[in-house]
Amino acid sequence: MHERIYRQLAKTAAKYKQTLDLQVQQRQHEKWERLFIERVQYKKVVADRFIMFRDMHLTRNKQLGRLHERLSRELNRQRMDDNDRRLEALKANDFEAYKELLKQTYGPLSDDDRFAEVERFLQETEEYINKLTKKLVQYKAEEQAGEAVQEAITEARMLELSEEEVKARATAAQQEHMASNDLLTQVHTLGGDAQSRFTQLAHNIREKVTRQPAYLKPPKAGKLREYQMVGLEWMVSLYNNKLNGILADEMGLGKTVQ
Repeated sequence: MHERIYRQLAKTAAKYKQTLDLQVQQRQHEKWERLFIERVQYKKVVADRFIMFRDMHLTRNKQLGRLHERLSRELNRQRMDDNDRRLEALKANDFEAYKELLKQTYGPLSDDDRFAEVERFLQETEEYINKLTKKLVQYKAEEQAGEAVQEAITEARMLELSEEEVKARATAAQQEHMASNDLLTQVHTLGGDAQSRFTQLAHNIREKVTRQPAYLKPPKAGKLREYQMVGLEWMVSLYNNKLNGILADEMGLGKTVQ
């Protein structure tokens, strides 16, 4: 009787122990499952935060990039405008305006020594253009005198004059032409800066081109643009004044048809 009760108690204790073990295992499983879910959720939160901050930084960087590009364009545009104004001042030989533009761009300058090299360069350029103008005028005057000499020689030989008389008439024609040549007078009396004097004396024979040549047959209703007519007139002036020149426009502006 006691042995049977003992076996029942042992069996009951074994079942209870098995139940407790299952409960412990279940609680541990639930614990690890809960920890796993929390870690997955934490990882998801971290990933979402990372994506949010990444997108925020990318957006900020793009905005900063666009801001820098805009500021860079504005700065470059301002620099180009300043450079154009300074270049126009230099072309006009207005050194005071050039210095004033430099002060506006770079601030007040303590001394004028910084302009000494530029001023010397401008003066040398002016002197060089003046020398070039004198040589050009001298060449054109001698060429015109040569044409007058040839005319005098032809006229003298038609009159059947002697060679000495022919030479005398040629010499007289040359001296008379050189003495009365307007170009030699204008090179000393013409006003303006050196560049404008050079242009006026180099292109002293002027021919106004008011309409495009009749033999030019563009497409229907096509005609030369205004700047093309200006270029054409300039090349006509080169031919009339026996000058060499290069039409150096940008590509695609119609130099071939000109």
